[in-house]
Amino acid sequence: FKIAKHFDYRDHHQFTLANIKELSNFIDTFEAEKPIVLTTEKDAQRLGIFQNYLLESGIELYFWKIETNFDKDIDKFNKLITSV
Repeated sequence: FKIAKHFDYRDHHQFTLANIKELSNFIDTFEAEKPIVLTTEKDAQRLGIFQNYLLESGIELYFWKIETNFDKDIDKFNKLITSV
């Protein structure tokens, strides 16, 4: 895929309607194939309050699922967190 634009916000950013409209306006500059929005699972949660606006605007939002893996030394990890 090709990154058309990177919207850069600080960590824990509380998105505003103005942010979403800026995103929508950018997407609307494409005539044929509209770009999708790809974000983190964490930011997708915060964008959830704008779900209706995103749907009505035809903005496709996708996110990377956050996964944690402790397979390397699970016993050591379990001992560490239960010994506190």
